[in-house]
Amino acid sequence: MRVAARQHQVLARDYFDRGMYAEAVQEIRDALAIHAEFPDLHHQLGVALSLSGDRDAAVASFRRALDLNPHYVEARLNLAIVLNDLGRYDEALREFQMERPRDPDHENLTPEVRSHLAESHTQLGDTYRDLGLLVDASQEYRRALRYAPQFLDIKNRLGWVYAEMGLYHDAETVLEEALAQNPRYVDARVTLGLVHWKAGRRARAREAWERCLLENRDEVRARSYLHFLEQEEDRAEGPRSR
Repeated sequence: MRVAARQHQVLARDYFDRGMYAEAVQEIRDALAIHAEFPDLHHQLGVALSLSGDRDAAVASFRRALDLNPHYVEARLNLAIVLNDLGRYDEALREFQMERPRDPDHENLTPEVRSHLAESHTQLGDTYRDLGLLVDASQEYRRALRYAPQFLDIKNRLGWVYAEMGLYHDAETVLEEALAQNPRYVDARVTLGLVHWKAGRRARAREAWERCLLENRDEVRARSYLHFLEQEEDRAEGPRSR
């Protein structure tokens, strides 16, 4: 790649990291004006366009990357995800099948593809959560878990979002599932304590956080939450007589 095109690409990555997708799109287009036959640039343009909301243009960019490199797996997977988001399900399925999946026991998707899809939906869920769009976040986390139910961190995220939505029973259920898979997964137990606390079940919150300390005496979050819980209880009791 020519030096000038590389400079535009570096600037695009900087804009991308800062969430300035329109600026990233322009820098990548400037790079492509210099070096139009570089598939990575077309793929990066597709990602930036998708994140900026221009999914139709993103499809065209991913397809151009694949024209230049038919074995560009990441471009094909991102193309399939965008097509799926556009409701073009048959086209999305064809792109998935182009990868010749080798795992018929898991919806005809390889573990690598499933992991990639789970991570993509999780990242989108995180974005929705940060924007306060909790329903959308929960939907993305559930989609991620369909591809990778073994990813306990996604269950922990989903449990916390349910709690923020006031769906305490659903939060408890998904966190208990994570703990059934790994009873020593402290993050889920810390979150479970917070769910109980938000639901007004302080005794169960205490039990969850004390269990965390049994697993790890240096668990700072659980120790802090227990301290705050004790302060709440002291205030509720009021001043003690001397």
